[in-house]
Amino acid sequence: MKWWIVASLFAIAAVFVAWKNYSFTHGNYELIIGILSSRNHFDNRRVIRNGLKDSLSPNVLLKFIVSKNACNIPPEDRVDEFRCEASHSSHKKIDYEMHTTYYLQNIPTDFQLINAGDYGLDFQVNHPIVIHELGVYDHAQDGIKGMLKVVLYNYGNKDVVTKAVFTSFSTGEKDGFYLYKPAKRFVLPKGFYGSLVVQGVSNDDPVLGNADCIVNSGGGLITHKMFYRSLSATDSYFPGFQNKYFNSSCFIAGPSFRYSSYENSDNGESDFQRMQQHKYYSNQIEEQEKRLQKEYLEHNDIFFADVVESYRMLPMKMLHFYSWLSAKEFSFFLKSDDDCFINVTAILQMLKYTLRNGKNNIVFGSFRLNFALDQHGKWAEHDFISLTYPPFPCGSGYLLSKDIVDWIFYNKFRLKIYQGEDVSLGIWLSAINVNLINDNRFRCTRNGHDGDSFTSPDHTLEDLIYHFGPNKNIF
Repeated sequence: MKWWIVASLFAIAAVFVAWKNYSFTHGNYELIIGILSSRNHFDNRRVIRNGLKDSLSPNVLLKFIVSKNACNIPPEDRVDEFRCEASHSSHKKIDYEMHTTYYLQNIPTDFQLINAGDYGLDFQVNHPIVIHELGVYDHAQDGIKGMLKVVLYNYGNKDVVTKAVFTSFSTGEKDGFYLYKPAKRFVLPKGFYGSLVVQGVSNDDPVLGNADCIVNSGGGLITHKMFYRSLSATDSYFPGFQNKYFNSSCFIAGPSFRYSSYENSDNGESDFQRMQQHKYYSNQIEEQEKRLQKEYLEHNDIFFADVVESYRMLPMKMLHFYSWLSAKEFSFFLKSDDDCFINVTAILQMLKYTLRNGKNNIVFGSFRLNFALDQHGKWAEHDFISLTYPPFPCGSGYLLSKDIVDWIFYNKFRLKIYQGEDVSLGIWLSAINVNLINDNRFRCTRNGHDGDSFTSPDHTLEDLIYHFGPNKNIF
């Protein structure tokens, strides 16, 4: 072989090796893994980091997605555990005066009379309250003709908390468009989710639809939910059908109640205790910040999303990460959580053998189909107008091709965030024609974990230590 041919072959080989090394060094990745992680989950990150180190290579990058900002409100002073929002009692003196939840000042010109069925309004308690009276709407302001019942249900178990019966011979005390009766006193604790229902609506005793009610939250003692309840064909006693509205305060003028704040200890003592709690919590946050910065400098595998730590901010947290991710060169992005087992080797093998026909416009995951919206609790959805979500992948593990990440980045200012990052992704991608590849090896539940799993969720720290390898020094 002539010398110049040999030299050319060596030159080509050298260029290839240089290009390969350049691509690895400068961010041409086969897979980038992004793991949503709570600020204080130091042990989870340590176990996952050490458990995956043998699976990582120059073309696989691992990043933990962590909120840059802590929630400075102690958990006991928040409206609920899913938002960084102060409850009533954490930012002002407790107001012990009587409050009326729903009432009308005027009847609107476009009102609707509803003359059959049972109707309800839902609320959540942010600070303990005492129920004093239950009330009902009296449209003609001439008393009750038949019989109406106002029932306060515990939404969680559908038990009756308290009730009042209004009849023609026992109408109660008149106040504006409403009649009120004393109710059996109950303390409703913080976090209580209640449904206030009027039963027995008729032609003689209708309720008012399209009403622009005034909702008195007592300065934040309660939160009113933006829908009303009505009976469906399958309901026996509790109106289970939820009707959303957006153009008024409560839509249905029907049931009402009066309440006051409840405090079971001396104000001075409570203020002192709260001050001590805030001081202790602030010290915890300060120590947490120091540990995070040390971890970041030591491992350089944390992405700090400029959001405040809370469950409701997870979609925004992911949008921040997509912005960073879009600037990278990669084939696929794997999203998971810091309580999940991840089999990187198996995922890479799957990608190698199933993507010979292209790597664009693809989402791998285990998809939820026709998944119903919740109206309370962790997954409460108040912004998406539908009974069910479009298909979305379980958040414990899904793969996005590079072009989909880029599409999200380019449209980030047009995308509305919803209650969770997984349902938000499904809603966003429903606007475009995406190839959804369902693979149940991306487990949606912990119970489905086995040797074939790509990802599986809801593991304790002990589970993670076991699944990532009992023979490894991972903790």
